[in-house]
Amino acid sequence: MPTPLDPNDTAVVIAAWPTGHVDYRLMRWLIDAQGIPWGSIMVTKIQPRISAYNVGVHDALENGKTHLLFVDHDVVPTGRTGHHPSTDEFLQAAQGDIICCPCRLDIPGAWAKPDAFHCGMWRTTREALLKVEPPWFLEDYSPDGRELVNCCCAHLARRASSAGLTVGRAGWAEHAVKKT
Repeated sequence: MPTPLDPNDTAVVIAAWPTGHVDYRLMRWLIDAQGIPWGSIMVTKIQPRISAYNVGVHDALENGKTHLLFVDHDVVPTGRTGHHPSTDEFLQAAQGDIICCPCRLDIPGAWAKPDAFHCGMWRTTREALLKVEPPWFLEDYSPDGRELVNCCCAHLARRASSAGLTVGRAGWAEHAVKKT
């Protein structure tokens, strides 16, 4: 089970496609609230998203830090609101080897299943992630290739479970409001 993050032994990878821009509230939360040193934060704007996620995991493992935190550029950490826990609870109360922080998604029923896992914000340890063989992220299609059966997030969760790791979720985060 992951222990609370040690800010000085944590690598953060932010997937910031296509522009490289990151929501300022996320950066303030990482640096000011969590104490993550600026030099421990990596930003990638590689596309497509699945490539960005796989490169991010590879680079985080190469970094050598014990704790690994992966975040999409538009995730906004929150305090406790209504029936949602705070994003901090994702770091403090998480149970599992690989933990995601639920967040608002434009996918109906995205969090309906108790084992649902999505990669807008997730964390693990280097030791745990080394047990999962690459590629960490792939989309799974029906045999005829016409229907997406599982998103790349479910692929990681399934591979982690097959490697004997526990997958969980804790906390809550929002997504930045996109201007139209």
